[in-house]
Amino acid sequence: MYVCMIARIRDGLPLVSCDNEQQDYSDVKTQARKFFKKLTTFDESMSTIDLNDEKHVFHYLLNQGVCYLTYCSKNYPTKLAFSFLSDLHESFHNSQSEQVQTATRPFQLVQFETEIQQLMESYQDSTVDHNLGKLNNDLYEVQTIIRQNIQEVLERGGKISKLADDSDRLAGKSKVYFQKTKSIKWEMWKKTYLPVIIIAIVIIFVILMRVFFF
Repeated sequence: MYVCMIARIRDGLPLVSCDNEQQDYSDVKTQARKFFKKLTTFDESMSTIDLNDEKHVFHYLLNQGVCYLTYCSKNYPTKLAFSFLSDLHESFHNSQSEQVQTATRPFQLVQFETEIQQLMESYQDSTVDHNLGKLNNDLYEVQTIIRQNIQEVLERGGKISKLADDSDRLAGKSKVYFQKTKSIKWEMWKKTYLPVIIIAIVIIFVILMRVFFF
């Protein structure tokens, strides 16, 4: 998770932005601002946008007239990204909702950047305990991505085969997700129980040595 931006939907005005400061993300932010300008709906929804570099994606959440967007690696769990956006919406709405409609210049709500940074840090490692708990919930990216694809097909006159291709892609992503979850659970089991097993074996060995040789 490298960049997070929040914008007002009705005019695409960016309200606040935050990144991990490890490199220049000006091009990413420019892409995001162009995307904000295309928003014309207040419907509550969430979805994913594939980018041209094939390594990163935009995940976004539309809620109560505000767009919450994050720029992530494709390897970062989609479910966890949407959980981050939901938590971000709750925090932002509770503290900044009154300022959203009165903001007149870009990035006027810069005071909220610290809270974004703290939330991003808590979500950076997808293997920590509280993030694993979020990953164990049901996947909810399928419905929203298919909904977006159906809308695109209807609006652009695309072919229905695009939906089949996307369904195959989603099935592949789900398989990768379950494989990752299984691997993470195995690693956590080893970290938790392997030291205990080793200690038990050592204790049994010492007892046997004392019984048979002393």
